[in-house]
Amino acid sequence: DASVIVAFVDTGVDLDHPDLEPSLVPGYASHFLARRAQIDGGNVDDGNGHGTAVAGAGAAVGNNAIGGVGVGWGVSIMPIRATNPFSNNDGASSSDIINGAMWAAANGARIVSVSFSGGAEAYVQALGADLLTLDAALVWPLDNNSFNYADTFDHQSAISVAGLSDATTLAPASSFGLGVDIVAPATNLWLPNRNGGYSYRFGNSYAGPMVAGGAGIILSAVPSLPAEAIEGLLVRGATDLGAPGEDNTFGAGRVNIAESIRLAVLQQYCKGELGKDDALALLDLDAVPSYMQPLRDITGDGIADELDAGCLERLLCHADWNGSGEVNEQDFFDYVNDFFNLPQSSDFNGDGAENDQDFFDFINAYFAGC
Repeated sequence: DASVIVAFVDTGVDLDHPDLEPSLVPGYASHFLARRAQIDGGNVDDGNGHGTAVAGAGAAVGNNAIGGVGVGWGVSIMPIRATNPFSNNDGASSSDIINGAMWAAANGARIVSVSFSGGAEAYVQALGADLLTLDAALVWPLDNNSFNYADTFDHQSAISVAGLSDATTLAPASSFGLGVDIVAPATNLWLPNRNGGYSYRFGNSYAGPMVAGGAGIILSAVPSLPAEAIEGLLVRGATDLGAPGEDNTFGAGRVNIAESIRLAVLQQYCKGELGKDDALALLDLDAVPSYMQPLRDITGDGIADELDAGCLERLLCHADWNGSGEVNEQDFFDYVNDFFNLPQSSDFNGDGAENDQDFFDFINAYFAGC
């Protein structure tokens, strides 16, 4: 959804690229030599090419018969150029990165993606915590130095991404360690380049934006989510790789946006932030029982317990016709009213036809308590 803004703090973006231009919103130049908003003359055009590819991995337009498509196709792209606007180098200082990231969050970005080296530095955690106070989440990939960081860092307020060379193998250049939260593709990626072109790219610089774009899709599906919930949903929704459970190579596993969206819907329903009808409209109801056997943590509190079970049971309770959270006489009256006055909405058993069998099935469920 274009209302969700993902900021890419990098070398800028090719402002005329056909796979990016339709999704652009005004950005910011954060280099200390010329800090100013794009609308005030700030230079956010890409003089290097790296930032254009990064933005493409995260949110290049799809279904337009050109190039490729970003994971977060449909979200808005906010270009933040942290590099020197008077040269084409690809380096940036921590102060320029921080300044750009904070400006982005203060101006509407819900996700901030940074693809510079330094993802294991302590200031990344501090920046992530500051961004969360503005309801924005930070995504930052590890470097391409094949380095084992072991337990030297584990950011709690930033999403750290390592890269894959295929669906199940860590990319040879990707660093790793306890701090890895999740992994995403980082090899042989066809991405936008400067001057409207495309090229194959390799590296964790593009794995991070894919996760960032996916986070934007999660927010598009469930706008009520706070930024602080994004990392947990990505981690809980990931497809496990390597040793069972989280590990120092793959973190929680390969990013799985579809599963994270389902968990986001369930979590917001359980917390009362999403109505039953809205939740059911976004879910495949037949898949809901799979979260009960075995029982999974739906509320996001780190524990799979009776709170999660009770929430799922309420969602599956068809006799709770009005979605109040309990089965009572009002459900009976509401269903009878719909059956006789709005038959098109009273297909209780979901067989595609509204008939007496629906009425009998509702009565049976009502007296059974669900």
